[in-house]
Amino acid sequence: MLTYVVLAFSSTGEVEGAVNRKPFIVDEGLNSLSGIKVLYIYNSRYDTPDRLRSLGATVYEANVSSIGVISADSLCSYDFVVVDIGAVWYITSLSTAIHDYIAMGGGYWVNQPNGTGSVPTLPPGYGVHISSVWYGCGNSSCQSTTPAYNTHPITAGMPLDWTSGDYDTQDYYGSSWTVLITDVGPTLMAGEYGDGRLVYTDHCLSSTCIDPGDNRYLDRIGRYLAAGPCGPFAEVGDLDVSEATPESGGVRVLGDRVLFPEAVGYEVFSSDGRVIAKGRGREVKIEVRGVVFVRSPYGTVRVVRR
Repeated sequence: MLTYVVLAFSSTGEVEGAVNRKPFIVDEGLNSLSGIKVLYIYNSRYDTPDRLRSLGATVYEANVSSIGVISADSLCSYDFVVVDIGAVWYITSLSTAIHDYIAMGGGYWVNQPNGTGSVPTLPPGYGVHISSVWYGCGNSSCQSTTPAYNTHPITAGMPLDWTSGDYDTQDYYGSSWTVLITDVGPTLMAGEYGDGRLVYTDHCLSSTCIDPGDNRYLDRIGRYLAAGPCGPFAEVGDLDVSEATPESGGVRVLGDRVLFPEAVGYEVFSSDGRVIAKGRGREVKIEVRGVVFVRSPYGTVRVVRR
């Protein structure tokens, strides 16, 4: 007599009525996300936030039906934001706030949109278009790495088997993305926008999924996204620094120099987030004309040199 086992898979990568094809791996020794605050946005709740909590993160959950209007400054209360399976289509109205939040130093993670079309909320240069929500293998064993995989902070030295399966097909992605893992199109992409970072995956990270992956993989993504402080620019206004001497948080602009109360580390960067100069000292000379930002432990000062 023959016995048949039928596995039912949904388009999200969940397994219905059967055990996972790959075990759900948890490393109880990990606690590296301790002190990190995460906003988890969902339409249908999965146990992704529970996995992040097991890594030490403090996770706040918000359903798309109740999230309402939220500002970039409010989002800065969180080290990173996760928009889980299928939720991103419901928060299009938050796109501007999300772009500003990332630029101000926040982390943003879109996981498996599970719908076709151009994915909303992603900043310029980071567009994604999905042609299908169905998949072939759905397991990390079918994935391949790119050359960037070996040097990127998320994936350097990481066994590919730690990743989760992939369940959407991306037929377009913006040129600003760094693609790290592929199957039928990109599966893991990362990038920087302004002061912040963003990640795109098409995984199913729940314990009910075919291939939920290893907690050490989530740990790496979380630490990458939470790498920098988030906060608004301390606007000083459109100043001719060769004439004005404004003050902001103990920082003075005098002539073509920005002066600090003491020797500190600083960065000078352009309005598109490109670092122009960095160093340490009690002052920095503005060498370029136009809008620049000077970031130090005293905050970020915006100046214009005409």
